[in-house]
Amino acid sequence: MLTLKIAILICLLAELNAVDSNTFFVNNVTLTEPDQYFLYWNYTSTDITFKVVVKTNGWIGFGISPNGGMAFSDLVVAYLNQNGSVNFTNRYVGAAKSLPIINPNQYWSRLYYNQQNGYTTAIFTRQLVICNASNSIDIVSGTQYVIFAWGNSFSTTSSSTDIAYHLSNRSSTSLPLISTLNKNIVLNMSQIETYDFIVNVISKLDI
Repeated sequence: MLTLKIAILICLLAELNAVDSNTFFVNNVTLTEPDQYFLYWNYTSTDITFKVVVKTNGWIGFGISPNGGMAFSDLVVAYLNQNGSVNFTNRYVGAAKSLPIINPNQYWSRLYYNQQNGYTTAIFTRQLVICNASNSIDIVSGTQYVIFAWGNSFSTTSSSTDIAYHLSNRSSTSLPLISTLNKNIVLNMSQIETYDFIVNVISKLDI
């Protein structure tokens, strides 16, 4: 006789932790047709997590904006350095037509980054509310403008390498990021039950 423990809880947690899988994300939208820029997201009462899949081997940018424009937006930029390490930075734009500046406070956190088969995938998270935010949008709530861009070109100086101008590879749209209809379910661990199942196993030696 063999006791088999069916690990229901473990399976559920494994699914939630598989952030590089689209099944983890409740919400999704194609930002540019036909297959250039995809956005997925989930949120809890405190944080919002985004996943972007972009058809590029260069750099990707994504952010939130107060009005759909670059001015005063809060964004992230990610790409691979020449040594293969991931360059992931939280940036802000202080005024129209100015270059994004690296935010010294870094309100966004990278969870995952990968380039494969001509696509770049990045997953990152941010708190919904940032108290006394400097050079950033304080609150992500309700319907929000998002901005996004991508490119294959870089500008190199004697001291560093950074993204080049995106040209027409950019856009913005308004999305219902926060809604009671699409909120990510948070498990209450005190309400999870596990069960033991007893199974009779007959081996070939017993026949």
